[in-house]
Amino acid sequence: MSESEQKQPRFSRYSIAVIVIVVALLGLMGWGLANNDQTRPQVGDEAPDLEFVFLDGFAPASAPITDHGDTHLADYEGQIVVLNFWASWCIECIAETPELEAFYQKHKGDVEVLGVAYTDIDSNSIEFLQKYGATYGNAPDLGGRLSDTYKIIGVPETFVIAADGTIAASFIGPVSGEQLEAVVESLR
Repeated sequence: MSESEQKQPRFSRYSIAVIVIVVALLGLMGWGLANNDQTRPQVGDEAPDLEFVFLDGFAPASAPITDHGDTHLADYEGQIVVLNFWASWCIECIAETPELEAFYQKHKGDVEVLGVAYTDIDSNSIEFLQKYGATYGNAPDLGGRLSDTYKIIGVPETFVIAADGTIAASFIGPVSGEQLEAVVESLR
């Protein structure tokens, strides 16, 4: 082995700098995720109010619509609400939508199911809902204002709101009818 090969450092200064930057960024991301959860509505918290303007053809018949054409989540107080954030480009939402629809049909008039199309184009949302047979209420959230209120991490994400207006359960990822049934049963 030559003398020049023996004196070369194992890592160059450039490699060490890259490693330090990557570790710092990962630490910052972890810190952000941990702190993001602190402002996110938790089980037992009062559900933040939302203002819905429903997609064409997807306003629930029971929606208490104001003179301005909108509905507020607070208007459903006294009723259990399943609030689902989804998107037409979400693969997991394809399997979840029929589950939500079956749950909605079983509990229609007793439990309200409301969908929020996260950062989606209205025409894509409507096409998705029609393709997968959803008939429950759905509102657009193109600007992210509704999802920002709930600090969602991604789609799908679902909150079950008790009749007293508090969050009874939340699910990150697809939710099944069985999971919703268990939560609703516990609220009765």
